[in-house]
Amino acid sequence: MLHHQLLPYTKAEETGENNFNKFVLYNSKQVREVIEKFPQVAIVLSGHRHISTRYKMENGIAYFTCASTVTYPMRYTIFEIKDWKLTYTTKDLPCDQKIWEEAKKNALITDINTWPRWSAHPNTPSGDKSLLEELEGPNFQKGFISLIRLKDIIK
Repeated sequence: MLHHQLLPYTKAEETGENNFNKFVLYNSKQVREVIEKFPQVAIVLSGHRHISTRYKMENGIAYFTCASTVTYPMRYTIFEIKDWKLTYTTKDLPCDQKIWEEAKKNALITDINTWPRWSAHPNTPSGDKSLLEELEGPNFQKGFISLIRLKDIIK
């Protein structure tokens, strides 16, 4: 587990637009090389990005970035390991609807030079929609990752 993520999750993080590359640890490649020396590592959890939970597989390791409870989309993730499987479920923070509306509004009033917005999400209705989709990560609300490869390693 670490604070900064080790992989980019958006095009802006890859290109460095609006300094979004600073969401990724500056020496992330070297850190991943160290982690990958240990075959029993299957999952890396990080935060910092304030987008809803998602992951990327890299060299057999699931690199997760987890949502924040303090900015939109105000979520947390429950991880469970059972029967050689990691299951994850992302849940909305239970709070008053007014707080939700304020958090969403604060995300949408930004311009393309201010986090969380960038040029792929201009201040237009379609830009707002794509920004919310990026923040909410609708395809990663829940799922699982097989850990069966660890069965022989851990014995």
